Amino acid sequence: MNVDCVRLRRLKDAVKSVEQLEESIKSLRQWLSDMYERFISPVVYQRADTDEIQRHLGEQEVSGDVNTNISDVIWLGVGNSPQF
Repeated sequence: MNVDCVRLRRLKDAVKSVEQLEESIKSLRQWLSDMYERFISPVVYQRADTDEIQRHLGEQEVSGDVNTNISDVIWLGVGNSPQF
């Protein structure tokens, strides 16, 4: 009976890991979709001055978003395969 309890616990852990993986993939897909929309939208300048250009460059800055989500990508790709 003890072996059955261990197997059941491992199965529950595997199901929990898969559910977490699915949620992470869902979040990552949403983020990728948002980034795609940001990149395909045209940049419209009202004025051709330095302040306007700097403002648009700041809006296009995505390195912070990438750094925030890169750990999720690594976690999904390398570090979280369920152990059976």
